[in-house]
Amino acid sequence: MMKLEVFTLKVICVGVGDDELPALGELVAKLEIDNVFQANEPFSDLAYNYICDGLDDIFSEGDVFTNGDDYYAACKQLGAMIEDKFASWQIAPSRAMIDEIVDAFDVGDRMKNYFDDSNSHYTTRPAEPRLLETLSIDDLFSRDW
Repeated sequence: MMKLEVFTLKVICVGVGDDELPALGELVAKLEIDNVFQANEPFSDLAYNYICDGLDDIFSEGDVFTNGDDYYAACKQLGAMIEDKFASWQIAPSRAMIDEIVDAFDVGDRMKNYFDDSNSHYTTRPAEPRLLETLSIDDLFSRDW
């Protein structure tokens, strides 16, 4: 095995952060054909674990629920976001991997909390004192003297 392959496999074993995952993906893509398969699975696992550990930081609920409270649209949107994230690391995730991440995100529960919290911010504001004073002024043009 060449030094690049050994180095890449060691880096995969140690793990890297989000900033280094794209560069590591490029290294894995440059490996010789027989070594690519040896590195792809651990690299996919590394990326999968990174996403699972940082779901809240990686995927914003506002982005996932762009289609409102449509559960299936939100799952589809999250699945597309997961695929895009993996693609940025030069990984083709399996359908099972994507489904597990979507399940871990718990779209239904998050959707309920997201829209319940969103609606609680829309409360009616009390009228301003100046407006109340204006409303209480008698009719100035009244002829009742």
